[in-house]
Amino acid sequence: MDDALRRDGSPAPGSPRQRTPWKTVGGRVISLVSRKGGVGKTTSAVNIGAALALSGHTVLIVGVDPQCGVCRTLGHGPHDLPCGLQDVFGGAPLADLALLSPLDDLHFVSPRILELADEEAYLGAMADHASVFVAAIDRARALYDTILIDCPPNLGPATRAALLAADGYLVPVQAEELCRESVEPLLEFVDTFRERTQPDAAPGGPGALVLDGLFLTMVNGRTRMARHVCDQLGDDYGDLVLATA
Repeated sequence: MDDALRRDGSPAPGSPRQRTPWKTVGGRVISLVSRKGGVGKTTSAVNIGAALALSGHTVLIVGVDPQCGVCRTLGHGPHDLPCGLQDVFGGAPLADLALLSPLDDLHFVSPRILELADEEAYLGAMADHASVFVAAIDRARALYDTILIDCPPNLGPATRAALLAADGYLVPVQAEELCRESVEPLLEFVDTFRERTQPDAAPGGPGALVLDGLFLTMVNGRTRMARHVCDQLGDDYGDLVLATA
């Protein structure tokens, strides 16, 4: 177990894995991250955004996955989009790219990927000009209470740019063993990434990327495997595991 956790799974004081108060005002930026596909990450991002919007908060969901899951979940295909997230690299503000969802206070931005060449150019820009993406997110903070970034199921350039832009991150964990086993390597990667990209930020302090929590998805409580994964995740990470309905 990582040194950031005690033996009982609770985070050590000052740890970047210390549970922080959930904030939905002040332009907090939260990335949803997973190394594994099909865990309900995009669905969770949209549902969290919708719940916050229905509670009176203004929310922007930024889909950085070139598979365009956010726009598809909200009922649009890439061909329907008049613009795309990659336009920020040409100087367009996120506010000008944000599109309306069925909920008044929920907006979204997605890459407009129509062919393989678009994806290659987009990921190249994310790798070479991540600071432009981060600056675009920072400028949008004044317009939204919460910005959720839906990452692709890998630790490539889009996910790294999303982590650079975020205040905190959430990890969805499907209730199956392979997904549970992928959690610790992911957290270790993010800890190392944070130390390398934020060397002057104290762990768990102002300006440092923090783990806001892990949450279980696709739980079938009738199966022994799901119950085992739920119990083991709780044993390993304590109150970092968020309660879900």
